[in-house]
Amino acid sequence: MVLSLVPAVAAHPDLDCRILALTLAGNRLESLGLSFKRCAISLLACLIFISNNIYISYQSHWAKNQAAIHQLKKQKPLKDVGMYFMTNHLPMGMGVDYHYAEVSLTLNAAWGGERYMGVPPCLQKHRYDREWVGIVLNELKQGKNPLPASEAYLNESISRTDVAGRLEEEWRQGLSFRAGTKQYQPGGCVGEIIVRAKENMAEPLVALRYLWRRMAAPETLPALYDRLAVADLQPLGMDVMGQPCGSESK
Repeated sequence: MVLSLVPAVAAHPDLDCRILALTLAGNRLESLGLSFKRCAISLLACLIFISNNIYISYQSHWAKNQAAIHQLKKQKPLKDVGMYFMTNHLPMGMGVDYHYAEVSLTLNAAWGGERYMGVPPCLQKHRYDREWVGIVLNELKQGKNPLPASEAYLNESISRTDVAGRLEEEWRQGLSFRAGTKQYQPGGCVGEIIVRAKENMAEPLVALRYLWRRMAAPETLPALYDRLAVADLQPLGMDVMGQPCGSESK
């Protein structure tokens, strides 16, 4: 179209050259439009791929958590134990382990009553308390780089009694996230839940098997849960302060 207008413009100098400019601009916009469409299609394909991966990982995480709940339902809670530390050897999907309140909610789903507090693995590895904020603010007020003091504090060794005592104190003050623990009784013994994988399945396979069984044959879900995980309970023989507690301490 552009080439066909060139002779016309040459034969008629009075012809407004803006027509030619507009035509060139139109062709340019058309080519840009095609490029934009290609980019949009590529971006849409990437978003679909990412969304599918997230959905599959989420379903895998959910299925494995349901497997842990299923295994706990087969067992009775340990006598006099109100707080359970979670030791998890089951890859949960989504690249994450149990979240802050997820262990407590898992215990409540298995045993009910909102009587048990679960301590996720992340709180057993790193300090989480509010003293860290005070240390950082204090360093900033003095015009210092807060990173050395912050890293030194966060890398300090942390004991289970330290974690248990702080969690229980914050629970009393209403500071901790209390989902699934409204009827928790402070001062009890401490135990441990150890969750392991029974069969190693790829995340997509776990998700697809779970979704198919849930929609087509929900009565077969327990069989899948039995293939995914095992859970063991053991008392630690102490209370949150580290004092002897329960029959194991005698």
